[in-house]
Amino acid sequence: MWLNRAAVGLLALVAQGAAGVEIALDELQDADLEGLRSAPLLRAAQAVARRDERVTLPAVIAELDDDARRVMSEIAVEGVPEEGLSAEDCVRELRRQPLKARMAEIQKRLAGASGEAQEALLAEKTRLVRQMAGL
Repeated sequence: MWLNRAAVGLLALVAQGAAGVEIALDELQDADLEGLRSAPLLRAAQAVARRDERVTLPAVIAELDDDARRVMSEIAVEGVPEEGLSAEDCVRELRRQPLKARMAEIQKRLAGASGEAQEALLAEKTRLVRQMAGL
């Protein structure tokens, strides 16, 4: 469980009411949020967006418990971690992270694989590379 840069960036953009946030939040899937400490914050923002409300800091904070409110407030104060970062950039990176983790796992397994197992791992690696390129 960790707060990653892409999630923090997206939440900071949510706090700012940045353009494109609602669309970006709609693109996130549960698998993209798995293992993220910030998942409850992102899910709260998604809940606001899915009600066709404007995603604002007060609307998101109203969805959160006290601990999550504190974290969201800290992110809002810190602001966007990188100049020119867009909500779409953040979502793209969040969607790539599980794929990168699987790619690293495949790479480790390839060292000891041979025959059909090696072929299957290489095929999966190729599929993941294509999938990441399409994001």
